[in-house]
Parts: sequence; C-alpha cells; structure tokens
Amino acid sequence: MNNKKKNLKCKSCGCSEFVTKPNQYEVYEVIDDNLKYTHSETVDEETRLFCRDCSKELKNADELISA
Repeated sequence: MNNKKKNLKCKSCGCSEFVTKPNQYEVYEVIDDNLKYTHSETVDEETRLFCRDCSKELKNADELISA
C-alpha cells in the first residue's frame, strides 16, 4: 500500500488552498435600534469548490495536479 501523501494543487495557478461557496448564512435583525444576530440558515445546494487564489471553480479532480 502506498502511504505517500500527494500535494494537490490548482492547475491554473498552483495554489493548494480551496474554499467552498457559502451554503450557510447568518440572519441579523434590528431589535431595539441594534443589529442583532438571530439565527443561521443553511441553503440546500450542492457544495462547490473554488481555488482560493484564482477563484477558478474546480468541477472535478482532473482540475488538480499532484506535486
């Protein structure tokens, strides 16, 4: 078994950090003339992954390189 860890990177820019499209939002409301956090809502959408540096959406593993 190969236990060697691969370092996956974005093919476009070489970045190894990725972010998701937000699927949760915080809801605030004005209460007694103050903006107050009331709750969070989760959006029922498929998680989407983006390169942190160039913002390219990664649609599948072929968009990554192993370094």
